[in-house]
Amino acid sequence: SASDRIWARLETPTSARCENFDITFFDVIVVSPNFIQPSTNISALEYCDNETVGNDMDGFVIFDLTQKEQDFLTAGNNRSDYTFEYFTDSSLTTRIDNPEAFQNTSTSQTIYVAVTQQAAPNCTYDTNFQIEVSPNPIGFSGEIDKDTCDDNNDGISTFNLTEVQSDLASVAPLANYSYTYYESFQAAAANASPITNPSSFTNTRIRSQQVYVRLQDRLDSNCFKIVTINLNVNRVPVLDLSDQYVLCLNTDGTSFVSSENTMLSPLPLNTSLDRFNFQFEWYRGQTVASGSLITDATIGIYTPEEVGFYTVNTIDAVTGCNTIKTVEVIESSRPDEIAIEILANGFDNDNSFRVMVTGNGSYEYSLDGVNWQSSNTFTGVKGGESTVFTRDIYNCAAISEITKFLDFPKAFTPNGDGINDSWNIEAVDGRTVFNTTIFDRNGRLLKQIDSKSNGWDGTVFGNAVPIGQYWFVIDYSDAADGIRKQFKASFTLKR
Repeated sequence: SASDRIWARLETPTSARCENFDITFFDVIVVSPNFIQPSTNISALEYCDNETVGNDMDGFVIFDLTQKEQDFLTAGNNRSDYTFEYFTDSSLTTRIDNPEAFQNTSTSQTIYVAVTQQAAPNCTYDTNFQIEVSPNPIGFSGEIDKDTCDDNNDGISTFNLTEVQSDLASVAPLANYSYTYYESFQAAAANASPITNPSSFTNTRIRSQQVYVRLQDRLDSNCFKIVTINLNVNRVPVLDLSDQYVLCLNTDGTSFVSSENTMLSPLPLNTSLDRFNFQFEWYRGQTVASGSLITDATIGIYTPEEVGFYTVNTIDAVTGCNTIKTVEVIESSRPDEIAIEILANGFDNDNSFRVMVTGNGSYEYSLDGVNWQSSNTFTGVKGGESTVFTRDIYNCAAISEITKFLDFPKAFTPNGDGINDSWNIEAVDGRTVFNTTIFDRNGRLLKQIDSKSNGWDGTVFGNAVPIGQYWFVIDYSDAADGIRKQFKASFTLKR
């Protein structure tokens, strides 16, 4: 029979009269090798060439030899009841330590297998099978470039990776191949950790990144191809253009280049980009429309001769990425002439006047050339000389005019040095000084002068008066109202 039990008596003689013995048994099992398929019945393990090793045209791949283990056994036997060892030689001396990841050494190779039944570990039988590498059926070589334009130039964009299906449709139709996307080649080769949303993938590396698509044969899990996708986030042109520019005009309507620091950027419109690396299209208006194309404007600088909106479409000559920018050109006319209209004139620092400007623009006004106001009326102006400045509101040009208001010297020094040796109140435009009378502190009249005289030299009848405080009364009128007025105050005589 296939198994039997054998009994044995073991004796050890110790004396003539007594014997020392023991009885035991063991089972004899005869194992039939009929659980092993003959090698002629074992089909070859075939992989198409892929990129698990090298490239998909070199004939080398990584095999999982354990895929064939059930094929080594005859019907009714389960692979879990057996152990398998793999070898590259028929004498079973060169063992394959990792049969789940075996790299072939030729496109057709024999693998030898020792199969042991776990219930009878002393009985081992061997068989063999072929592993073969067939050419990859996907006839595509190279890489796929996917470019996008970076609207905000931060190097990040969103890609629809599934668009590569149209690029590969002729060699890997979707009906026959599945498309799965990965961030690394290793992940694609291992078919692990795919990109979860390939239709909306945001690159994780600034400016450029490689991702991978695994084309998997739907009928053969061992046949696939990995294609590299180059993601490029290209910069858009950066234009050095302001939103508004000023066109400075003379009073006759001709334009001029201002020497002032204008409030808006001066012309020309300058993108600061060169014509060798970029292409330029200039348009009148706020849109890119063929009917408003300025045909003779083909470089990055353009000087408009009219006010309005202008749009430039700037295109990178290499990537084709473009930037569209619209600017507004505003005209501003320089002031031509200034006229001063006196509103009030007195000795109490409450003078006022209005500035009348000849010109075609909008203007603003200043008494120091620094602080400007939109009103052309000034009040609370102190006596003496004032310079009035007027400019257009975008500062294309400024002009000035000097005006004077009634004022009196607060002191004088009649010492014969030629400096401040006399005291007088001068008439100014629009104001009439009738006479000025000078008194000492006791009210004694010392001198009466008019604005056209040389003034008082600090003497009475040729004798110098002492230093001290002196008083005066002036009679005057101004053109604003024509009313005769009088003003009293004092001044100091020093020597």
